[in-house]
Amino acid sequence: MGLSVKDRLNIYDLFARYCQYVDSGRAAEWVNLFAEDGCFEIVGQMTLRGAGQLGGMPAMLAERSGGKWRHQITDIMIDAGPSDDAAHVGASGLVTDWNDGGRVIMFANYQGALGRGDGRWRIARLTATMLTG
Repeated sequence: MGLSVKDRLNIYDLFARYCQYVDSGRAAEWVNLFAEDGCFEIVGQMTLRGAGQLGGMPAMLAERSGGKWRHQITDIMIDAGPSDDAAHVGASGLVTDWNDGGRVIMFANYQGALGRGDGRWRIARLTATMLTG
């Protein structure tokens, strides 16, 4: 059947919340964006699986950044998955550091698998591959 406009809007909202929650230290809400066994990987750096590991990410970022890093996820492409309750996303992401006037500190290509359960889209797996120079 494909993805409806409502599905696409809900997925865009999911990624807006991903950025807002991780940047503002809202760990429980950030974890709730993931499936129960959800996984977040930064290739070559870390892999976090399940609520226990994912829940530490916002605090770790706040500690490293003094609370002044901001995530932006853009250019979100959404493709239907093998069922009506599955989708694949590709996106661009950057992190800016506002400790000293603002600058881009990271850029990543994201690939993700999403699933719909309980009427909500959640991240089953999200992989960030950092662009290196």
